[in-house]
Amino acid sequence: MSGARIFLNFIIDVQPGWVSRTDKALKGKGFRTRLTPPSTISALKAYEAGNPGEAVREVEELLASTPSWRALCVEHWMLVRKECPCQGAKACVESRNGQILHAYCREEGVVSYRVLNTKTPPSNLLNIPRSMFKICAEPPGLQDLTVKLLNILKTLASIE
Repeated sequence: MSGARIFLNFIIDVQPGWVSRTDKALKGKGFRTRLTPPSTISALKAYEAGNPGEAVREVEELLASTPSWRALCVEHWMLVRKECPCQGAKACVESRNGQILHAYCREEGVVSYRVLNTKTPPSNLLNIPRSMFKICAEPPGLQDLTVKLLNILKTLASIE
């Protein structure tokens, strides 16, 4: 799976007055950011697929140093250079590590994977709502979110 990249898009709602400081901190950690007024920041970063704990540690450190956040959502996907696993279809699902793994075959030799936050696959595998691969939390739920994120990243890292 050489060259596999996991992309994480963090959507952070911060308290007014903390937007520019939080944006600067995110950019300092290598995130590409986009501001949505009045107080939401989207931050995108790619990680190597081989070390799922790195991304989770970075999220924990970032949020610990940003006491002003009110809510956080994480969207994820992984791009892998490999043949399409969907046997003639453009998209398919499989169960892996107790989670539903969605594969979408892009251009020749590139597959996008997501772990869906549902126990049953959707009927239309070509049009997955973003809410099905997004996890969210408020500050009291940060530990649950990081455990879920680590499980998602371990499942993605298990793809060969």
